[in-house]
Amino acid sequence: MSQPKPGKSKPHDSELQLSASPTDLHSLRKQDASLDTRCAKIQRNATNQAVEVLTNAIDDVNVLKTFLRAGSKSELAVLVTGSSGYLGRPLVHTLRQLGIKVVGFDVVDNDGETVDVVGSVTNLKVVQSAAHGCGAVIHAGALHAPHASHHHLDDFIAVNVQGTQNILSLNLPTLYTSTTSHTITNDVKRRERMGECCWFTGAEHTLTSFESGGSGGGSGGGSGGGSGTGGINLPRNKYGRTKRQAEIECRKAARMNGQDVVILRPPRFFCEDVLCSDSSDQSIAQTMVIELLGRRAALVDVIIAHVKALARVNALRGKTYTLAAQWPFTREETSTDGYEVARMVQKRWGHRYKWKFPSVISRVYDSSAAREALEWTPLWDFERAVALLEKDDPIVVGGLF
Repeated sequence: MSQPKPGKSKPHDSELQLSASPTDLHSLRKQDASLDTRCAKIQRNATNQAVEVLTNAIDDVNVLKTFLRAGSKSELAVLVTGSSGYLGRPLVHTLRQLGIKVVGFDVVDNDGETVDVVGSVTNLKVVQSAAHGCGAVIHAGALHAPHASHHHLDDFIAVNVQGTQNILSLNLPTLYTSTTSHTITNDVKRRERMGECCWFTGAEHTLTSFESGGSGGGSGGGSGGGSGTGGINLPRNKYGRTKRQAEIECRKAARMNGQDVVILRPPRFFCEDVLCSDSSDQSIAQTMVIELLGRRAALVDVIIAHVKALARVNALRGKTYTLAAQWPFTREETSTDGYEVARMVQKRWGHRYKWKFPSVISRVYDSSAAREALEWTPLWDFERAVALLEKDDPIVVGGLF
């Protein structure tokens, strides 16, 4: 996945749509004041809730402070890349309110609120300078799927792959923010279209090479995995391909070099994701609530998981964990038939849930391994959302979680 040699034209990138309006979060927030207000409220709420939870989980905070102080006269900082982003911004605020030093690093400035160093992870010298005085890294910076229309494949490789290599070259304990997106291959999409419920644990695609075999997601109630050939099991787009390659770089650093690296795969947690979802007949809030059934996490829970994972980065070296709201059934109870799974949900909550139920649930991200390893209990799940919806709670009704 190397860049073209100087002087050569860039290869064709079919995902580019330069005539279309940008759909990345920073651009959308600039264009839409209501979306910007919604995002800011969610970020503030998430920060406050995360600080409250983590203050009560003082052992995690103390462990983190202890290893940041190890071998140094004073406590070292945590370098947070992507610190002006939807996750990075409240993550920086959370860490600072917990008394942990942070150096925020991002290519997008926000007047110094959470960005201390403006620069790109593609520039090794800038990365090395930003990391001075740091004892760990949370690498949350990336080009995301919505950037695909305005950033060439070469940009994705430079930022997501080579940028991750630059971060790993610091040889610091590193928490890498990946994505569940790269596990959703063309084969998975085919199975979903056939009405199957696909189950993901975080064990999918965890090799140290870019494998094409394996279906990447077991059926509900099944053993996982599966067989496949060719490109149907590769990530569907440049975002997925480069994030999977970045995971591979992290895994190699952990397994071959002994570097303390942990990978987290969050699912959807951006509120603007639903603007591009296939649930156009539902409001943003409705879609966010329904997606707590297997394929979404609340921002606050993603923040808490990151802090807890960083505190355990040595003990969990080389591990990969999927994050998501807790699924309400066991794997054994969950049918392979996505329509049957939807009926199970409606049977349990139909008398209480006043919004529209999905006719099929085709995907479940199982976060049980993360919950056990991180001692992490997501604050938000479908049951909580239903209970609050019964009270017309403004957080749920407004889609502010």
